[in-house]
Amino acid sequence: MQITLLVGEPFFVNSALPWHNLHFLYARTHLSALLATDCCIIPASVSIKAIAVEFEHLYKIRSAVGDCESFSLTSFDRLIEV
Repeated sequence: MQITLLVGEPFFVNSALPWHNLHFLYARTHLSALLATDCCIIPASVSIKAIAVEFEHLYKIRSAVGDCESFSLTSFDRLIEV
């Protein structure tokens, strides 16, 4: 028996690192041997957008950053405040 429909949510709210959101891609690749040739995969595509930002010695601050260049760093803030 082969899989004919694969549905997943590629965005995870509790992701601490950017590549955690690629878990759906890795899971789909792992299941490729079980997928039928006409399998419908939802979502069918992805676009990755990124910006390079250097935070020199940010780990030494030990205080919340909040937003930086319109990016929310609340996940980092929770990690650094522990």
